[in-house]
Amino acid sequence: MKWGGICVAALLAAACSSTNKIEIGSDHDPRAEFDGLRTYGWMKRKPDKTGDPRIDGNEQLRTRVRGAVEDTLSARGYKQLVSGEPDFWIAWHAAIDEKVKISTMQDHYGYTVGSDWDRAYRTNWAWIGPGGPSGRSETVVDEWEQGSLILEVVDPKTNKLMWRGVARARLSDGTSEEQKHARIKRAVARMLDRFPPR
Repeated sequence: MKWGGICVAALLAAACSSTNKIEIGSDHDPRAEFDGLRTYGWMKRKPDKTGDPRIDGNEQLRTRVRGAVEDTLSARGYKQLVSGEPDFWIAWHAAIDEKVKISTMQDHYGYTVGSDWDRAYRTNWAWIGPGGPSGRSETVVDEWEQGSLILEVVDPKTNKLMWRGVARARLSDGTSEEQKHARIKRAVARMLDRFPPR
């Protein structure tokens, strides 16, 4: 196999191995007070429409997200209020976006072995022109769907956003319902591990 082929194979392997990776991010209002938060409630408004039937009106998704949030907050000592004003409101949103990544690999990237290496070493790479020793390259186009889950914490007194967590992951065909449920639970737990901000 040529070096370019090896590089492309490694790139594809890395892409495949990252399909279960969940990227987590969070941000907060530095002026918000997080001390003393003990109770929460779900915001009354419904999530914004996305135009994707896999999200809009998907009661199974709603049940999974809310259940994961409630279980995680309960395990951390927060109490859900069904009436009255809680210390904070919480809401969730989801989105699915099309992603494209184009990668071009030259066949001389990485370590070179054999006579080409020896010749390059002796001539301080002076013999290499544009495009490398052979000028050949391979381009890989990677297209996928990225799912995003967003949690928001709002101050009920000011109706201002206090904290936001985001989880993003590549969606893959053939994922079982059990795997989807486990992935949502893992994403929610990792997001809420950053709440309140330290």
